[in-house]
Amino acid sequence: VRTPVPLARPRWTYIILAINIIVFLAMTVVGLQSGVGGAVVSGTGRMTPILIDFGANLAPLVASGQYWRLITANFLHIGVLHLLVNSCTLYILGRQVEALFGQPRFVAIYLLSGIAGAVLSYMLTQGLSAGASTSLFGLFGALVVYFYKHRRLFGQLGQQQLVSLGVTL
Repeated sequence: VRTPVPLARPRWTYIILAINIIVFLAMTVVGLQSGVGGAVVSGTGRMTPILIDFGANLAPLVASGQYWRLITANFLHIGVLHLLVNSCTLYILGRQVEALFGQPRFVAIYLLSGIAGAVLSYMLTQGLSAGASTSLFGLFGALVVYFYKHRRLFGQLGQQQLVSLGVTL
């Protein structure tokens, strides 16, 4: 009998965390050098030019052919709190999803969820968007589906995990 718990060792979770932090630090340095005050500023007001330069999702630019923004926006964060919340969430959910689904599927879930969210943001708003939230909701959804599908196999632990995910949502 094949078990649905492959338990791969998480690697990409840490790589994505590192990318997010490095990009945030680079945005901060650029912000400090330009006199904006760095990416530590909460909110997009003064950070808008830097976010755009680093690849934030902005509908008019995507419409003009800059489709790469649908990917890059997922690695940008608007302020320390935004980075901290998304990093903690990625650390918790990412390790679990990567362990359960394996590295290739984890990367696919993370990137495709982020791109889908960026496309939806592009379609529904003309505003600026950035962050890993849609990727993280994809990871969250993957866990919900996994534990729902295998709830009998995990018994009480699976039920508790589903309840915990529901409360978190």
